[in-house]
Parts: sequence; C-alpha cells; structure tokens
Amino acid sequence: LLTSLGETLFRTVAEVSGGGGAAGAAGGGENSIRSNLQMYMEKLPVPFNMVEVEMRVKDKTPYVVVALQEANRMNNLLVEMKRSMDELLLGLDGALNMSEKTE
Repeated sequence: LLTSLGETLFRTVAEVSGGGGAAGAAGGGENSIRSNLQMYMEKLPVPFNMVEVEMRVKDKTPYVVVALQEANRMNNLLVEMKRSMDELLLGLDGALNMSEKTE
C-alpha cells in the first residue's frame, strides 16, 4: 500500500517537474496558471488512511514505526498542498485577497 502510493506520488512529481518553463511567457498568463493548477489538483493523491494502514501492521518494528511517521508527514504535506492550491484558486477567482506570498 505505502510502496504503490509512494511510487505514484514520485511518478507524478517527475511528470510535473519535467515540463518546460516557457508556458507563462507565451502569453497564456492566468489561463495557463489555471490549467496547470487544475492538472496538479487532479494528480494530487488522497492522503493515506492511517487507521487502515495501522490496522494492517502486525509488528511495530523500528522500520515500521519510521514508515508510519513518514506516512503521517506525507499526509501533512498533501493536506498543505491541497490547501495552498485551493487558496490560489480562490485568489485567481477574486474570492480571496492574494498576499505577497500567494503572488
């Protein structure tokens, strides 16, 4: 479960980071940002169901404990990424004042 989700996440990161940086300079502007944002939101995996993961654990060896900690950290990262993308979308829609950080 953790391995397959990890592979999916890293494959997505590799696909996202592999593009060229000239899309914004071509005049797409906000539409380009919206389309990229939508693509990233679709590719963002759902957080791990930690209750299910912990139920599958039979022996809490040190390696398993580290894997569970990393899964929790990944969940925190995924939640923050989703929140940031939702905030950016609201800013683009004009429903939220965009801060310097969001700009």
